[in-house]
Amino acid sequence: MGKNDVGKDDSPILNETELREDRSSRVPDRRLEAGKAARRGLKITELPRMKLLLLGILCVGNLLVETWIAVMGPFFPQVAAKKDVSYTVIGVIFACFQFTIFVSSPVFGSVVSKVGAKFMLVSGLLVSGSCSVLFGFLEGCQSTNTFIALSLVTRSVEALGSAAFLTSSRAIASDTFPDNVAMIYGVMNVFTGIGLMAGFPLGGVLYEVGGFGLPFWSFGTAILLCAVISFILIPSAGFSNRPLIEYSGSFVGLFKSADICIASWCLLCFTMRLSVTDTTYSIYLEQTFGLSPMWTGLFYLAPVSAYTIISPVFGWIVDKKVVSKIH
Repeated sequence: MGKNDVGKDDSPILNETELREDRSSRVPDRRLEAGKAARRGLKITELPRMKLLLLGILCVGNLLVETWIAVMGPFFPQVAAKKDVSYTVIGVIFACFQFTIFVSSPVFGSVVSKVGAKFMLVSGLLVSGSCSVLFGFLEGCQSTNTFIALSLVTRSVEALGSAAFLTSSRAIASDTFPDNVAMIYGVMNVFTGIGLMAGFPLGGVLYEVGGFGLPFWSFGTAILLCAVISFILIPSAGFSNRPLIEYSGSFVGLFKSADICIASWCLLCFTMRLSVTDTTYSIYLEQTFGLSPMWTGLFYLAPVSAYTIISPVFGWIVDKKVVSKIH
């Protein structure tokens, strides 16, 4: 295809790519436009169809991945306890997921522009969905040690897929919506919160309806379907050829910034608040009040409900008040 043919192509993907390349070559103008866009605010209804479709895929992917993370909370500790797994080991099984994300996310972040954001996103969803389906068969393990080992391995590999998806989805969102990054992150965090909200009660309901495997098979299949849709609909061009921000320093060097340290500490405390009850809370509710997994799941809703409601509000505040001042 010649240059003249490319110039006549009115494809939304091509136009968005050209516009971003043009903005990147005029850094001062881009900052000025970002400040103006932040003051105007983002109107979802005015987004081009391709951007709206892309945002929808990212939000649904976040919803499904976070739902899978939460779905095992109401019943897994009881199932593991019946297999003579100690509370400490149950905690390790839960913790290995977040630990793997913590270790692997910087690696994925450093290579996302090299391997391609779309490839990383689709691969992450495929790994997550496959591990979710496999996890549903672990109840059949008769040996306690085998159950523990397979739980740790499956959760860790699934965490690698989740880290790849979460890293690439943020990279795509940042590059596609450079003038409203905070607001878009807020929208995506709404679906993250909805996934956490829905995961606990849905996990309890599906466990009561179909046993240990049904929650994992259901959401694993949904994640795999999302991977197929993402592969078909997400364009390969436009956000995977260059990183949004060039950073030549080391990962450890980031923590020389007081802002990074404070933000990381806040995230650490918030995440601990959400996960500290995962190991024993459902067992306590069952033994003390005789609650079923379905009702146990409802008790997890309060903190994640607040998270879901507040996220877009603070995203709007950052875009409207903070970003406009910076630019």
